[in-house]
This record gives sequence, structure tokens and C-alpha cells, in this order.
Amino acid sequence: MRKSITLMLSMLMFGIGVSPTLNAQVEEVVIAVDGMACPFCAYGLEKKLKKIEGVSKVKINIDKGIATLTNKEGESISVERLNDVVDDAGFTPRQITARVVGTVENHGGTLVLRNRSSDFMFILKKNDQLQKLRKEIENSKNQIRVEGLLAYVVPQEHHGHPYTLTVERFEVIP
Repeated sequence: MRKSITLMLSMLMFGIGVSPTLNAQVEEVVIAVDGMACPFCAYGLEKKLKKIEGVSKVKINIDKGIATLTNKEGESISVERLNDVVDDAGFTPRQITARVVGTVENHGGTLVLRNRSSDFMFILKKNDQLQKLRKEIENSKNQIRVEGLLAYVVPQEHHGHPYTLTVERFEVIP
């Protein structure tokens, strides 16, 4: 009996705790990639990117050197593996932009974009667009769709969140 309870608790913890991006609502990611020169290269990268959790569709533009990933309905693209997957495919990831849905919250004095049902959050980098966003959503808990530059920053504190999102465009979802 004790074994079955331990097993059930382990399964619950694994399902809830290990994959925080399932509810982060990353809808689209665009990765600038160096090194793509031919359709064969693009096909190899496409196959690897399609294996990332939450990815429904991958579109490669060889001429522009970009890969666009679209999420599966009701799921989120797992951003933690993007750089590694592109590296493993033999290319160099450069700039990554993302479209993310969530609510803006104050987390220890820092504004973050977070989904209500997840602990995963994106630190919103200070810029003019963030100031406009703050004014637009003052005293509101509406969902926000933010598009911007995604960056991984090593957290200085133990429980820091490593992803920053520089707001380029946003819309309030009624």
C-alpha cells in the first residue's frame, strides 16, 4: 500500500512539477539561425524542432535564415530546449523572438508575464513599450499577448527565472 501511494505521489509530482511550460502559453517562436545553406539542412533542422514539446508546425525560410515554430492548440512551446536543439542540429541560434500570452504581475519588484495556472514566468525587460503596457493595463488582470525578444539570463538568485522578454508589441485580450 505504501509503495502504491509513493508511486502515485511521484507520478503526480512528475506531471505537475517537471514541465512548467505546458501552461506558459508560448504561441509562436521565431529563431534566427546561422549556417542554413540548403534544403537538406533546413529539413534536418525542421525534423529536430518538431520534436520540441508543444510544437505543432515548423516553417523554415532558408533565404532569411529563420525557423518559425507554432504551438499545438491548447499547448505551449517549450522554450528551454530551443538553443540546444538548434546547436545539436549543427547550426548557431542567434536572435529568438516569441509571442506569449499571460498576465503581467509584480514578482518581488520585477514585472513578469505569467500564466495563471503555471509557475513559469518571463521577466519583462524595461523599455518604452513596457511602460506603455503598464499604463494600458493598470489595475487590470486581463490576459496580455506580448511579442518580443526572448533571452536566457543566468539568474543571480537561487529561485530566479532565467527568461527575459523584451516587449516589442502587445495587445490586451478582453
